[in-house]
Amino acid sequence: MLKDLQAFEYIEEQKWISFDLKSNLFLYLALEKCQGFNPSFFQLLKRQNLLNPHQFEELMDYLESLSLEKESFSEVQEKEEEPLPVEFGKFLLEAKIGQGGMGVIYRARQKDLKRVVALKVLRQDFENNPEQIHRFQREAEAMAKLKHKNIIAIYETGKVNNLPYFTMEYIDGHSLEELLDKNSLDLFSGLEIVESLARALDYAHSRGVIHRDIKPSNILIDKDNIPKLTDFGLAKNLDSHSLITHTGEIVGTVNYMSPEQALGQSRNMDGRSDIYSLSIILYQIACGRLPFQGDTTVETLRKIAEEDPLLPRKIRPTIPWEVEYIIMKGLEKQASHRYQHATDLADDIRRFLEGEAINIKGYSFWNRLLRKTEKYKALLIAASIAIFITILFLFEYHYSKIRIQKLQEATKKTMRRTRMEAAAFEAFMFLERGQPYFALEKLNQAIFQ
Repeated sequence: MLKDLQAFEYIEEQKWISFDLKSNLFLYLALEKCQGFNPSFFQLLKRQNLLNPHQFEELMDYLESLSLEKESFSEVQEKEEEPLPVEFGKFLLEAKIGQGGMGVIYRARQKDLKRVVALKVLRQDFENNPEQIHRFQREAEAMAKLKHKNIIAIYETGKVNNLPYFTMEYIDGHSLEELLDKNSLDLFSGLEIVESLARALDYAHSRGVIHRDIKPSNILIDKDNIPKLTDFGLAKNLDSHSLITHTGEIVGTVNYMSPEQALGQSRNMDGRSDIYSLSIILYQIACGRLPFQGDTTVETLRKIAEEDPLLPRKIRPTIPWEVEYIIMKGLEKQASHRYQHATDLADDIRRFLEGEAINIKGYSFWNRLLRKTEKYKALLIAASIAIFITILFLFEYHYSKIRIQKLQEATKKTMRRTRMEAAAFEAFMFLERGQPYFALEKLNQAIFQ
């Protein structure tokens, strides 16, 4: 039922179908359940042809992204697990070291080669799920394309009892998440780690692989302090023509999503989305907190898409301004304003660590101000029009007042001249009658009046 409600909310948010149609869908769902059927909300969507294939797959990917971190795996957990170690083909499973959305990871010993490996096997409840099998195989294929010192190496793939698996190098160390939880990572060590990961990502991007789930738990640190990027379960292969990798997916871990991931704009996603997620990790290393956190998943996604993070130096004034610049450039909302290649991020970190000037470009106060105003463009246009009209009104009022004053002065002059002419005429009449005294008095009155 929770999944139905989440789907309902997402469809309503995307405005794919009208509210009345959605209400009818829930009515049909309730009626069929009353009749003893167990229909699926998604079957009804398909049956009524209310979503096109692209929308339907986007919806499914969105729901998967919500449940990826929260799945209880109840079907697996309810079963009593076999005590380890246990045989699995040519491997001896010694310890369970992780579990994700698709598979379970074990520390295993490969008997024929006498080596320790990390073995990832598809969850048993997915063994008859073609889509999950395809995703599992896609992860192995993505990792097989990559051979880099900061990316976990894959050894082989296979099946045991119809369950797909693949093996990887085993890292005897800890995750970056553990280091952050213990506050045991200083800024400069963190910068070294992020630089190495940025170069690993640049290598992956150059081979057409976008990770799409960069987060501290997917970064392992070995005993030599070498970081290793792992878990390519959500990786997107840019060379692939699979529908799964080219639809509007909302995938990843919410707190580390890029704005384009948060908005479900998978068609716009490229390597710069990974750069954004890696910059969130750098922010977390420098500030000791995440840049975006909400009370709900939806609130966090909204903040990622719309709000600017608090500047790192406002949280910790001791952070060098160069580091703040590097972080904030990586966290630009628009991908075109970020580092365009992961190696650009790595190079700036290296310059800072070696005391050289970083490459400052496109991050001036005025550029930041202009980018912030883009969000309020309509409001600013309306305000500008109002200000213009106000200025025009004041201008017109000022010059109208001047015109009235001039008209009043001209009227006064005309009236004065009229009085003078009348007085002159009366004075002339007095002179004609031989009364010069009265003529002079009349002229004086007209002049000094």
